[in-house]
Order: sequence, then C-alpha cells, then structure tokens
Amino acid sequence: MIYASAMLSRLVVDEYRNRTIAVLFMYPINRKKLLLSKLLIVCGLTFMFIIVSTVLVSAGFHFVNERGVLAPGPLTADIIAKQSLQLVVNAVSSAGLALIPLLFGFRKKSVPTTIISSILIVTLLYAGNNGESLGTIIAIPIALGLIGVSISYMPIRRVEHDDL
Repeated sequence: MIYASAMLSRLVVDEYRNRTIAVLFMYPINRKKLLLSKLLIVCGLTFMFIIVSTVLVSAGFHFVNERGVLAPGPLTADIIAKQSLQLVVNAVSSAGLALIPLLFGFRKKSVPTTIISSILIVTLLYAGNNGESLGTIIAIPIALGLIGVSISYMPIRRVEHDDL
C-alpha cells in the first residue's frame, strides 16, 4: 500500500501540484477517463504485486519446508484453495485501500502527505498484538477498500469542473 501511495503521488498528486497535468488535459481525451486510467494502473499494479509477492514467498516457504520440516502437516489442495481465496480477497481489498491516501494527498496537493497517510493507515490496520490486528478481520479491509474506491471517485467527478 505504501508503494501504491508513492505511485499515486507521482502519477496524480505531483502532476496537479506542478500543473503538468494541464498539458495532458489539452489532448482530446476525456479528463475523467484519463484520471480513471491512472487510478486503474495503480490499482492493477498493486493487485498484481500483492499476488506475485505472496506466491513467491509461499513457494519459497514450501521449498524450504520440503528440505526441513517447518510446518507439521502436508500441504493439501484444500489448504491451497482456502489460502488462494483469502489472497485474492486481500489483494482486491488492498488495491481499493491503496486509494485512501489519494484523499489526503489530493486535498493538500502534497506528495509527503500522501505517503505519510498511507504509512499511518498501514500502521493502524496491520500493527498486531499477539498475531491479531484490524487487518485480520476480513470485513475491515473490505470495507476500507470500498471506501477507497468511493474516495477515488471524488477527484474523477471534480476533474471536469476544476480549473488548474
């Protein structure tokens, strides 16, 4: 999510702050589609990076587990299916959750505000106590992911009427 906020700050917030997006808005492309495509790039890359990194770490753990016993039981298809479903749900909610810092960064037109807000959100969600955190309750990341998607709609809606 922190990497996604860095991408958001570079692709959206920094362009608004430096007014370089005005050049992009001069092309005969709908402004809403342009901003939506930037946000979809960030969401898509966030989703893909979460999936790829989790699969690589899991494969590495499985490889190490075959050499020495780290996990007590065998890896079954049921475990893989359950973890895959959980991975997809977490990746989708994280992709939506990554859009929440856009609200703070877009309002202040500040790159540091975008990145610091994402660090605070990640800290609040995933700072655990004995393995438990707000992020482990699946309803909270999903709800925050939906909030992130709805927050990202506000700049898209305003982009046609705002003057740079």
